[in-house]
Amino acid sequence: MFANSIIFFLLVTIAAVYTTFPGYDGPNERFFFNRISSCDYTETPGARCLDCVTASLCLSNNMSIVRPCRGFMPYCNNGRCSFMVPTNCTIG
Repeated sequence: MFANSIIFFLLVTIAAVYTTFPGYDGPNERFFFNRISSCDYTETPGARCLDCVTASLCLSNNMSIVRPCRGFMPYCNNGRCSFMVPTNCTIG
């Protein structure tokens, strides 16, 4: 029981520290799993970057797979996750 309390305390502390970093925009800022969204395949087919750290792949059925770029490839370049910061992004 005591170990569970310690683990809970550590998790809450880590979450509190993470949310105080500059640039944190809320819990959806860096989602962990891929998401399914809608898109217009005739207007934006294929891969593109939604922002500097999020890639999207629009499929022919007007559904897109949105994924976060993280780990060794934390940035989005030309619709793909990359380890290089794109020239049009200001990461601070």
